[in-house]
Amino acid sequence: MNYSSIITLIGYFAVFLSGIVFLSTTDLRMKENGWLMMSALLFYMFTPVEVYTSYLDGRMITAELWGTPEPSLFRELLIKRLGALKGLPFIALLCYGTIIALAIWQPMKKRLVPQSS
Repeated sequence: MNYSSIITLIGYFAVFLSGIVFLSTTDLRMKENGWLMMSALLFYMFTPVEVYTSYLDGRMITAELWGTPEPSLFRELLIKRLGALKGLPFIALLCYGTIIALAIWQPMKKRLVPQSS
């Protein structure tokens, strides 16, 4: 479980940074592309949740790789991780799925209407 947590932590950090770079360099305006604004809000709104769960994962990783593996410590950290924030990590996963749907469907996109002569 810890090795998959390491990959997840690295992946989330990479997506977080690439999202900031994309939003700061893109020509798309959030005012005209509501789907982009909703996607950014959904992703960055759950950053504190991901930071807290990453902290718990980091404690588990360091305990296994560099500490003395105590079953009681792992059990305590796992219970905290699974019950963290009363279901907010699951809601975050639902929001991440919604971001994918928003990026594909692109609702709330301001379309230019051709003017008739």
